[in-house]
Amino acid sequence: MRERLGEFALTLHPDKTRLIEFGRHAAANRERRGLGKPETFNFLGFTFICGKSRRGKFLLKRKTRRDRMRGEAASHQTGVAGSAGTSRSRSRGNG
Repeated sequence: MRERLGEFALTLHPDKTRLIEFGRHAAANRERRGLGKPETFNFLGFTFICGKSRRGKFLLKRKTRRDRMRGEAASHQTGVAGSAGTSRSRSRGNG
């Protein structure tokens, strides 16, 4: 994979890149070996989780990353209080 990415002048960060067992058969394989649930991973602001539907079929679950949401919520709380005055001044200036 590193070679393939190298063809496009891209690199993988060694601390952030790892292979995990994930997918349709990951839970059964890990259970057979006596390991826990399949690992999750974060990508593009979501946490991806192996799950099952109500009928027992494989399901890829996505949750918004908690750490990102906390940061966004904090920035919006401070931004909302300060934005009321700026929006009024903008609307006055456009008249």
